[in-house]
Amino acid sequence: MNTKHFNRVKGYIGNGRILFGGQHDAAERYIAPTVLTNLPLESPVMQEEIFGPVLPVIPWKEPEEVLAIVARNPTPLALYVFARSRSVQRYFTERIAFGGGGVNHCLLHFGNLQLPLGGVGNSGMGRYHGKRSFELFSHYKGLVRASAIPEPGIQYPPYSGWKEKVLRWTMG
Repeated sequence: MNTKHFNRVKGYIGNGRILFGGQHDAAERYIAPTVLTNLPLESPVMQEEIFGPVLPVIPWKEPEEVLAIVARNPTPLALYVFARSRSVQRYFTERIAFGGGGVNHCLLHFGNLQLPLGGVGNSGMGRYHGKRSFELFSHYKGLVRASAIPEPGIQYPPYSGWKEKVLRWTMG
């Protein structure tokens, strides 16, 4: 963590009430894992991607409240749902667009090379990780090669009975 990043993340700690953590050491560029509550939704920690050990916690009673909060900053980089109920898990994972995430865990999706890693929309573009990295940084070209022999025009209308049979047969 460089000094600029340290100062940015340390600044988030003042955005709410510290429930846990909050200790920091500029000389070591250390910030203890910190949980924040009582945060205004307009605060920087709620507007930006944190990339540091600070977790804002927003209480809610109805699931629609969560969707309204997410709608303020749609397409988060990650979504982590902690719930026993499968219907609650589905409610959030089906209604929120996100890059990657997990249910009842917040690290497992990083370790699985079969899963793509990356954001959606303003939260980052592309998918990378394992095979996806190779595909992302490779340039695939779509190419159709036609014969140099003049085309018989079978693909153009009008489609008589024999043209339709041939086209259905070739398109399988």
